Amino acid sequence: MNMKKKVKIIASMFLSLVLITCFIPKHNLYAKSKPTIYIMGDSIAHSYEGNRYQNGWGQMLYRYFKHPSKKRTVHVKGASDYVDVIRYNTPELSIENWAKNGASVAIYDKYGMFQAIQKKLKKGDYVFIQLGHNEVYTQWWTGSTVSEYKTYLIDYIKKIRSKKAKPVLITPPPVNTSGKYIPYVPQYRAAMISIGKKYKVPLIDLGKKSADYFNLIGKKQARNMYVKDNMHFTPKGATTLAKILSVEIKYKSQLNPISGKVSLRTNSLYKTINKASKLKSKNITKKHGSICKRN
Repeated sequence: MNMKKKVKIIASMFLSLVLITCFIPKHNLYAKSKPTIYIMGDSIAHSYEGNRYQNGWGQMLYRYFKHPSKKRTVHVKGASDYVDVIRYNTPELSIENWAKNGASVAIYDKYGMFQAIQKKLKKGDYVFIQLGHNEVYTQWWTGSTVSEYKTYLIDYIKKIRSKKAKPVLITPPPVNTSGKYIPYVPQYRAAMISIGKKYKVPLIDLGKKSADYFNLIGKKQARNMYVKDNMHFTPKGATTLAKILSVEIKYKSQLNPISGKVSLRTNSLYKTINKASKLKSKNITKKHGSICKRN
């Protein structure tokens, strides 16, 4: 075989390889096979898109997973007009926020919101449940007693697991008071913690973690996390809650594999939050509180 024929054969093989490569479908960064976190929450987690005054942690959480700049936001049809569902798609996972103002464990059942989420669940998905703020209004049909609250949580946990998905319990953050920050609705928090232990459900004690952190940084800084009603959060406050949650997700072995998808920017905040839980007020310095701003 002469040199010209060899060159032609090599060139032809190279061209064929290029053409084949061009027509191989690229990996879909937004494929449905990746895990989805569904958020069952109230106004504390709700997405207030376009609102510069008040935000919820549910609209901020995607920022602390890998590749947040590639996020795509889409509106999803909810169970009824009551629900405005927003889905945050990233290459690593999706977060679908069903949190709604005034929601409670009973609301998710009575409005068909939980049933709508359950239908969408697939193996490897997560359901974050942060409810408790509105349970205390037992004089209204939206509220629930502690016993009813437990019953609803157990029912949701069993149904989530029946779809091979993973429930995650999250205690409500504190309200802004004149005194020391403490976890809100303590009787419902205790009920959620007991259910988590009994049914071996991963639990993030956002109520205690955020209260400890706010006490660490002091009232002057912490009150800027809240809007005027002293219950809901400013964009800064919602961002802080999302950071605390992302830290807890990253360092909970029960939350693999999504714990591995959390951004590494949480490392310093993890140390700070743990200091907040251990240090007494007389040992707290401004240096500790400033770490959150840098992460």
